[in-house]
Amino acid sequence: MIFSASLGLKDLISAPPPVVDETETVAGALKLLNRRRALHLCVARAGRVVGMLSAERLQRSGANHTLSSLVSGPLTTVPLSASPLEAMRTLGVEKQQALPVSDGERIVGLITMSDCHFGLTAA
Repeated sequence: MIFSASLGLKDLISAPPPVVDETETVAGALKLLNRRRALHLCVARAGRVVGMLSAERLQRSGANHTLSSLVSGPLTTVPLSASPLEAMRTLGVEKQQALPVSDGERIVGLITMSDCHFGLTAA
């Protein structure tokens, strides 16, 4: 395995996931994800992102449930300044396949385990 220090998170992250208010229904959120061809969305309360949900999690939930009923615990983000290895550790600790990347209070992208693996092995 070749480790590369040249790739930072800014080189690896995907576009920010859609942000949806917590009062939205699962059905509405799934429609948005399908339109955007996205696999994750951020959930906002009073304009502040408080959670993230995957399409898979939404598909297992009742269509009429609101997103607020599915979001639990504080949102963990990965800072844009983190290395791919630090991001991978955070994903592992949180037992997540993807997490939002933040630059201060702003969500600037999404990082996945696959992105981190690529960042660590790219020559």
